Amino acid sequence: MAVPTTTIWERDPHTAVKHQILDRYLAGWFPIMLQSPYWRSVTFLDGFAGPGEYSEGEDGSPLIALKRLLDHPVLLATRRPVRFVFIEEDRARVEHLRRVNADRKGEHLRPRTR
Repeated sequence: MAVPTTTIWERDPHTAVKHQILDRYLAGWFPIMLQSPYWRSVTFLDGFAGPGEYSEGEDGSPLIALKRLLDHPVLLATRRPVRFVFIEEDRARVEHLRRVNADRKGEHLRPRTR
């Protein structure tokens, strides 16, 4: 795929697979890192963060990582600091990621129902 020139774009199939792998990886490693006595904090760094979502509304890697942590109440109870660092050079994509994150943050502040 050519480098996207728009703020958001269609997700490629290989990117969808990459995101599945990332989600499974974080599902396994966030609990290990946040419940281990060896680490005081965790930093997740995304070097090519993008806008946070794709044209059909699929989550990008920043939102996948945030959701993986926020959807796990046991991990949140550890009270260990978790930093998320998202690097993106395109200003419009940075602003889009900020908006998407702010819009979705409220979802995690509401009580969960099962």
